[in-house]
Amino acid sequence: MDTAPEHIIRLGIVDASRLYVEAIAARLGAEPDIQVLRCGGDAPALRRMLDRSALDVVLGDVTLFDPAWLGPAGGARCGNGDGDDIGVPTVVLVAERSEFAALVPAVRAGVRGWVPRGATVEELLAAIRAAGGGGVWLPPRALTAVLDALVWSSPPEDPVETLLGMLTPREREVLLCLAEGLGRPAVAERLGMSTNTVRTHVQSILTKLDVSSSLAAVALVRGARPDTGRAATVAAPPLRLGELR
Repeated sequence: MDTAPEHIIRLGIVDASRLYVEAIAARLGAEPDIQVLRCGGDAPALRRMLDRSALDVVLGDVTLFDPAWLGPAGGARCGNGDGDDIGVPTVVLVAERSEFAALVPAVRAGVRGWVPRGATVEELLAAIRAAGGGGVWLPPRALTAVLDALVWSSPPEDPVETLLGMLTPREREVLLCLAEGLGRPAVAERLGMSTNTVRTHVQSILTKLDVSSSLAAVALVRGARPDTGRAATVAAPPLRLGELR
């Protein structure tokens, strides 16, 4: 007896080839754990899908994708008003083998999967399911090259940036609100979530940043010493939303 899958991946597909979109949508939509909700054929369609909280994963043509969409100017996360945290979809890109040069900036931007054009259905499903489950999927032949490029091209990371990188986009939004001086009820109202959800995010922030109070967390991202709150030698600029995402 068949059992229903525990998790349905809500999928959007965008590719310059309409035939490819139609064929892939029909095949992937036949899987019990995948529901194809959106299809498109150009860059604006892909950009719009990244703003749709109803999608879990977007399978997109690399030639239509801009890494900046997942950076500070990328799709904003939002709440549904009931305290549930809804995030932007994760991205899996489809590319010709000659387009692998775009892989490193895409991975830096937050792309979670990469499959060559002409990949088997099994490869596509593996990438989509990995991204939908919070993982990453790259072709084995590309993995070594990507890791080498990331290691050799990356400047030494600032310790504060490393810590902030541990926060989810939603946690960064909460931290930004705290840095603006908002209390938890005001944060909840602005972000459309319950105060209990705000409390949960704050606790996670404190744990990840290894500080004992919200004030210390704010001091840390402003460049102050978290234990004393004493300002750093160089004054930090006012925090902006893009800096905390």
